[in-house]
Amino acid sequence: SLDATVLSGIGTLQADGFGSTYGQLRLQAGNFFAQTYVNRNDVGDSFVYGTGDNVVDNSIQYVTQAQYDLSTWGGRQRFTVGGDIDITNPKTDGTILGRNEDEVIRQYGAYLQSTTQLSPQFDLTLAARADYDNVIEEVNFSPRAALVYKITPEHSLRATFNRAFATPGTNSLFLDIV
Repeated sequence: SLDATVLSGIGTLQADGFGSTYGQLRLQAGNFFAQTYVNRNDVGDSFVYGTGDNVVDNSIQYVTQAQYDLSTWGGRQRFTVGGDIDITNPKTDGTILGRNEDEVIRQYGAYLQSTTQLSPQFDLTLAARADYDNVIEEVNFSPRAALVYKITPEHSLRATFNRAFATPGTNSLFLDIV
């Protein structure tokens, strides 16, 4: 556990017995990979400087991820397909999220990536990812493309286009303190 002065999204805290508990399970079987993990906060007797108000954060996050790799054309074409689920259940007894306390955040994502060896010197990567969460309530699309030129086995040039989306954090979406 942590006993120190720390900066947080709600101000400066005196952490007193602040800790995290986590567990993880992973599976790798051939070209398949999956993992699931749980994170849980416990702020102990921490408080906000200047107010002396105790802070409660017993939030729990559950994440599951899976992906599969498939090669064709004698290894010249590789596909990676996957998805993930992230569920955050905030439990702050109103000390951080106030009236937003009951908002469980559910995020779902899926992706597909293709890497093609066009020649011994050129690789083309195309990828797409779609994300949805129950707070913003819209699907966000993230494309990516890259062309790699291998000058030598140790050196390469890469031209890349990428657009990505990340859901704002819990404090950015729901912070509600007096």
